[in-house]
Amino acid sequence: MNEIEKGKKIFNIFFKKDLYGRFDDDNNIILSRGGWEDSYVSFPKLFRFCINYTLQKHWTGYSDSLGHKNTLRALKLLVNYKYGYSYQVDNLALTIGNVITIGFVARLLKDKLGDVPILTFKPYYPPILKSINYYFNNIRFISNLEDENVILQNIRKNINENNIKVLFLSNAIGVEGRTFSEKFWIEVIKFVKAKNDLFLVIDEGLWFEPLNYPVSINDKRIIRVISLSKKYGLAGCKLGFMIGEPDFIKEFYDYASTNYGGPLSVFFLLAEFIYQFEYAYYSQNKDSALKILATEYDISAERLNTLFDDFIKTIQKNRKKVDANQKILNEWIQKNNILIEKTFNFGGINVFIKFKNTIKAYDLFNKFIEKKVSVMPSSCLGDENDSMIRITLLEKSNILRRGLKIIENNL
Repeated sequence: MNEIEKGKKIFNIFFKKDLYGRFDDDNNIILSRGGWEDSYVSFPKLFRFCINYTLQKHWTGYSDSLGHKNTLRALKLLVNYKYGYSYQVDNLALTIGNVITIGFVARLLKDKLGDVPILTFKPYYPPILKSINYYFNNIRFISNLEDENVILQNIRKNINENNIKVLFLSNAIGVEGRTFSEKFWIEVIKFVKAKNDLFLVIDEGLWFEPLNYPVSINDKRIIRVISLSKKYGLAGCKLGFMIGEPDFIKEFYDYASTNYGGPLSVFFLLAEFIYQFEYAYYSQNKDSALKILATEYDISAERLNTLFDDFIKTIQKNRKKVDANQKILNEWIQKNNILIEKTFNFGGINVFIKFKNTIKAYDLFNKFIEKKVSVMPSSCLGDENDSMIRITLLEKSNILRRGLKIIENNL
């Protein structure tokens, strides 16, 4: 059994047997979530509006396999707004989830390159590694918990020594909650452009702040797969998009239309509004962006302004909740510093903690779950040493404090 299969097996045991099996309890404090706690996140009124609008219009056949043109036009505005990118509509695809989309990307690259050596991060989300491993057998790993310069050195070394042909990296959406700098991506893109047959796939997410990429990110051998789930609290919603060169995008749509179709009609409309609202906010071009929606869907300017203001306020409110929890966790780490060997805290929703004792993280998980607190052991995410626990910040602040106190009292 290889490393990916072991990680997947432990991951399934954790969720199916432990957390949702014999230890399933309504009183559990879950500090290992992949998405927002239901009563913690606030949803913009826009979501209900779009659902009701499509129902009123009876738009059951609203989409086709190539996606809705209005949504793609709105997406083009958003992805090009900051750096002057030159993405066109035929560079863009609407998707129904990063796992299945990255699986398709892996299939396409396998068809193009064969079973070549690839390089990816560890820890990583096991279902994505499983989808990659279905097509590629020679997978090499580097830690994404190192300093950016160390990671770049390890990437360069692997490319040169192991003839790596595909880099599967992440930004913002990774299990470590990490966002890499623009400088980091400039160097990675240099690696790609120095090799004629090296491809870069970035598994990323919309976050509260725009991600920093250089203009040169627009390249025929760079594929970006983006999820909206973390920012909007829509884990499992399967709403996102992909950026790539036109032939690749066309093949994706040909594959999607015959294998699993596209997003539901309401998702097209919701995505269009989200992209227009995001663009209006970041570009400070609110009036012209909302005018497009008002004209296209016969919605009053007053109603759109109300939805837009609620959208921005809600996102800002959710961001404050994450920031408040980050502060609580930082204070707890400082208080218990004598017990902690190292923390990996990159400002995202996930934090890894390595304690000074030698107990395995999976044993810590079992110990804490007996006290009704759930954490994620790093063995579930590809760490063969099982040396860390992962804590997410998507729980109510008072419950986070209680959970951390229980952990502190049982170390």
